[in-house]
Amino acid sequence: MPPKDSASQERRKYIRLDTVFPVQFRFTSLDGKTALSDWQQGFSNNIGKGGLCLCINNLSVELCALLKEKKAKLALEIEMPIFSKNVPAVADIAWWEEVSLEARKYLVGLRYEEIDARQNRKIVRYAWTKRLAAPFVVAVIVILVAGLGINSYINMKLIRGNKALIGQLINILQETSAAKQKVKQLN
Repeated sequence: MPPKDSASQERRKYIRLDTVFPVQFRFTSLDGKTALSDWQQGFSNNIGKGGLCLCINNLSVELCALLKEKKAKLALEIEMPIFSKNVPAVADIAWWEEVSLEARKYLVGLRYEEIDARQNRKIVRYAWTKRLAAPFVVAVIVILVAGLGINSYINMKLIRGNKALIGQLINILQETSAAKQKVKQLN
């Protein structure tokens, strides 16, 4: 496992987005021609333009050895929730971290070696959209609630003003009526 400095340098090179995608993967030889394992299931922990962090549970002892010695590459099938086709990729193991020895749970930093540039942009765009959607929705709700509050306040002021005008109109009508009565009496 590399020192934390190189992992942080990798993180600074590309923006990382905390996005979880199901990822199918299998270990392949370093030349990429021979499959060394069956397809396994994992999840992205974060994702960026240059690669992703893969969370793997219950990895076999043999595959753990390949991972730790970095004697393999990973063939990936990244499942995007909106899109019907998985995004295929091949990635090198950049770093790994053992999270739980008993459960053989690992976080694995992967650097894309092969991925279609258009598909990669689609993944990053989806991750950005997902990341920005919640704050955007909250902002819209806050603006709508503030607008509703301001509208209610203005309506209350208008209602008070209308009540005052109606009161004045009633007083004028009463005074007019009284004046008419006096004019009739004088005539």
